[in-house]
Amino acid sequence: GEYECPPLFGAFEDSSQSVGNVTSWNWQFGDGNFSGSCTALHTYETAGDYAAIFSAVSPEGCRQADTLRLHVRESPKAAFDFSVPNPCRPQMIQLTSTSLRADGWQWRAENNVIGHSETTTYTFDTFGLRRVDLLVENRGICRDSVTRWLEINPNPRLALAAARPPPRRWRQPTVSWR
Repeated sequence: GEYECPPLFGAFEDSSQSVGNVTSWNWQFGDGNFSGSCTALHTYETAGDYAAIFSAVSPEGCRQADTLRLHVRESPKAAFDFSVPNPCRPQMIQLTSTSLRADGWQWRAENNVIGHSETTTYTFDTFGLRRVDLLVENRGICRDSVTRWLEINPNPRLALAAARPPPRRWRQPTVSWR
């Protein structure tokens, strides 16, 4: 069956209906680890398909086994880029997810949800250091998030001073006789 993302913690228990006593138990978790107790705790650290095999042995040496198939899915990895599509409005930004293995997105800025798609735009009301969060998931099961702080700067302000002509220096005309 489908299960959660790594690390996946499991509690394994002998729930068999045995007639008589069981002399030994063996759990093989399918990832190279095993246990010899009737109940076992195990964590799957990486994504993959596993066959957890449980076997029990009676005092007469009769062996009974059962297999539990597990699918531990890969976790998404949240990441995003941003750009300023209009340089005349630097407080408006385009956000683009570059996440791996994601099929669901939630963007947040200034404590508000601002989008649920792979890309979104947002216009900040104020300038300065602003927080943007991206939460991603895959199939609604596995989640990851990333936070970035963006420096939002105001438009450059232009000021024109009244133009004055450069000062003129008058020279006294000189007359020369020859």
